Amino acid sequence: MLLVGLTGSIGSGKSTVSKFLREEGNIVIVDADELAKTVVEPGRSAYTQLRREFGDEYFDDDSDGRLKRDRLAALVFHDQEKRHKLNSIVHPAVAKEIVIQIVKNALSFENILILDVPLLFESGMDRYVQRTIVVSCDEETQIERIMGRDGMSDSDARARIETQMSTAEKIRRATYVVDNNGSLEETRIQVKKIIADLKSSRQPFIIRKNCAPTFDMLKY
Repeated sequence: MLLVGLTGSIGSGKSTVSKFLREEGNIVIVDADELAKTVVEPGRSAYTQLRREFGDEYFDDDSDGRLKRDRLAALVFHDQEKRHKLNSIVHPAVAKEIVIQIVKNALSFENILILDVPLLFESGMDRYVQRTIVVSCDEETQIERIMGRDGMSDSDARARIETQMSTAEKIRRATYVVDNNGSLEETRIQVKKIIADLKSSRQPFIIRKNCAPTFDMLKY
């Protein structure tokens, strides 16, 4: 099984590329954002750690006790130390869930598995994949998308971009780059070419030595 990492900065259009990969290639995609929501549900270890670290005010105890994600996001956005603490709790929990999905799909004899991870390089997860796909667009397009989608101001959108690794550095590390400045059809064509290359070069999961360290993440 070929492990592929998919990433892109906020507002790059990574979700669109993920959708095209699923539609055009019939490829299984593990979405780290969705797993991040799962690991902080009540009763999970990360949930308990977050409540202990950040306090009850970030949890909706008037309802079902769930994490107030938007409120916590606003806190850590302006506080690097707290953001680091949040990541130190959530990232290992997500990594464990990713390992579980890798094993499940390997046992199901999937040929290609794509890990959709927004902070693929920042978190070091790129060490555990064999190929990487980076979705890119120019910064002004990013800002327009963020403002339109999330209702942020121009300054907040720029500040959010600054918290992530630069697109230029991600491109430098990438196996494939999808230029998402154009039309949806232009993006789809690029994705189809990547799919064709992946399917022509897949290799068995078991014999790929650089996949073995993935299980180191279970130590968290």
